[in-house]
Amino acid sequence: MKLTFFRSLVFLLLAPTCCAAQTAAPAKQSSPDKATTRRRDSRTLDETLQWIKRQMESSGSSHNVSYPEKRYKWHRVTSYGNLQLHDCQLTIEKTYQNNARPPRKVRYTIPLRDLSSANYEVDEGNEQFKYTPVVSVLFFRSNTKSMHWGRGRTYAATDLIEIEFGSDPSFGKDKIDQLGKAFLHLRDLCAARARKEQPADKSASPAPQ
Repeated sequence: MKLTFFRSLVFLLLAPTCCAAQTAAPAKQSSPDKATTRRRDSRTLDETLQWIKRQMESSGSSHNVSYPEKRYKWHRVTSYGNLQLHDCQLTIEKTYQNNARPPRKVRYTIPLRDLSSANYEVDEGNEQFKYTPVVSVLFFRSNTKSMHWGRGRTYAATDLIEIEFGSDPSFGKDKIDQLGKAFLHLRDLCAARARKEQPADKSASPAPQ
């Protein structure tokens, strides 16, 4: 009788621990799905485009450009606007002014179907020109040289276009990263719409009599 009593006591002590462990296990398996749902962007194409336009109001920069080899130095101010989307092709106008010279405009064209990335980076300039302070930028990269910029009669194809930031100090890396993801989301939505609008396969149509 004593042996049976002790066995029953051990079972009662271990049973709550066992059951608690079995109950807690399913909760751990469900958490990744919830995290994935939170990360999913459910905005429509028009909602994404309008959000991008609002964020682009904070784009533009004000910085010094130096050319050490020639001992040149000037101040540059940039701004961006007139963002349009037509048939999955994005256009953005850039206005820039060097010192007191008249402002000039450049028109960027970005075919979203060929866009490979849109990432935040810090631009210090290049071997010839140096920026002070350094400029926060959103770099667009395409798989081929399908993007281009135009200024008057000048036209150049490229696989790299940058949007400068810094005029609005509150618009930092986190917000630029979010803007880059929104551009990629816009690309995906455009691609999905294009697939839906494609005509049906001609091979499936009945042969003419």
